[in-house]
Amino acid sequence: MAALGELLFYVATEEVSGGGDNGWVIPGSVVPLLHRCMKSEDTVLAHYAVKTLQNIYTQGYPLIHYQQLI
Repeated sequence: MAALGELLFYVATEEVSGGGDNGWVIPGSVVPLLHRCMKSEDTVLAHYAVKTLQNIYTQGYPLIHYQQLI
């Protein structure tokens, strides 16, 4: 989960010259995976999943991408 969180954070915060799309696509299977991890009885796993979303959201991820993650 930690490696996935780092990758998602990198993708979400990658700067693009010209203000366009950075070209990365987050597969739809990631959202259910994060959801399952947040509901896990393993508190460390749940913590990593929540921190992943928190890190992405606090970096000013564009609103259109929020809708794709929900």
